[in-house]
Amino acid sequence: MLTTSSGPQIDPIDTRRYSRLFAALQSSYWMSFCSLIGFSTVLLSAMKFSPGQIGSILAAASTASIFAQPALATLVSRHPRHGLHRLILTSLVAAILSTLLLFPAGGHFALTLLAFALIGMSEIALQSFINSFFLQYVNAGHRLSFGLTRGLGSLAYALCGAAVGFLIGRLGPMVILPVHVGFLVLTFMIALSLKPSGPVLDSYPASPSGGSGSIGHVIRAWPSIAILLIASTFAFISFNSLVAFTPIVLKSVGGTDADMGMIVFLMASSEVPAMFLFSRLQRRFGSERLLLISFFFLLIRPVLFALATDRISLFIVQPVQMAGYGLFIPASVHYVNEVLPPDVRIRGQALLSVACFGISQVIGNLAGGFIIEYGGLQLFFTLNILCAAVALALFLSIPGLRRPAR
Repeated sequence: MLTTSSGPQIDPIDTRRYSRLFAALQSSYWMSFCSLIGFSTVLLSAMKFSPGQIGSILAAASTASIFAQPALATLVSRHPRHGLHRLILTSLVAAILSTLLLFPAGGHFALTLLAFALIGMSEIALQSFINSFFLQYVNAGHRLSFGLTRGLGSLAYALCGAAVGFLIGRLGPMVILPVHVGFLVLTFMIALSLKPSGPVLDSYPASPSGGSGSIGHVIRAWPSIAILLIASTFAFISFNSLVAFTPIVLKSVGGTDADMGMIVFLMASSEVPAMFLFSRLQRRFGSERLLLISFFFLLIRPVLFALATDRISLFIVQPVQMAGYGLFIPASVHYVNEVLPPDVRIRGQALLSVACFGISQVIGNLAGGFIIEYGGLQLFFTLNILCAAVALALFLSIPGLRRPAR
């Protein structure tokens, strides 16, 4: 559990309230994310786009998030007391408006690409800032568990995946859009009730001056963070491309769009035990060892995908998510918070999100779509395995590099 013992006395009643609100925020955010991003290939296929076009649209969303997150992190760092909360609310409004663009888009490629790019700048980019917002409460002295709140987010994602899959089977893929808007509105209402005050505001670090807080300085001064970012990029090229094109893999082994709901449910629900138990695992093994385990299972995952021969075997593969993604998310967030000083943690979390859900998604989605279209699934699996293997090898070079370079 991320805790701090310094600072002003914290009311346990407030801590319990914040724990419930952050659990609700994570749950509603990941339901909104699941309802559109988790089924984006299903939606875009229904809009008659080819795998190559789908890859381009998803890559546009990821590219937009890459440029948005560092810029927004810098903006927030200049206004640390209220910047994160206002950014979260503004991003949610932008995501709602961007989704509304998809209703009249039909099969229009340019308008669809624009809408997804705007969603990338708002909704996808929001992940690291929600995590940083949570950590501000932790650093103020509230005894909150990231693993618990994020685990509930994964559980909500799983249940949403099953529900959306059912609705697609009954009403068709276009039901995704109104469901997504509904969850975004719910997320906005919950975020609105989390306006920081008192000790939380007092705990915000002063804005970094000079180059000490720049993104370039973070990468140069903390080699372990730089290597983690590169390794994460390779691992999530594999992970994100498999997630994006699972519907195509599923259909290749006899599955249907409705089966995708079960895939999402099994994948996301398997993350929950790892996240719920993370605080206990971290105390015993530490963040670095848990990251090593997660990188290993992020390599095992594409191997098992390649070996799947029917829809049932593809279902059976999904629980490997528990030891891969399920451990990686809390372990990486904790690791960055442990290694970096307070005044650069927001940038650190933003860089981590850019690596895992920005650069890697651009490469994975763009390359994955064209590789499947012109090279076939076997080449797709082979390259995913290679990327995950490179990631594991890179991470193994990290130990002993935690201190800033001189």
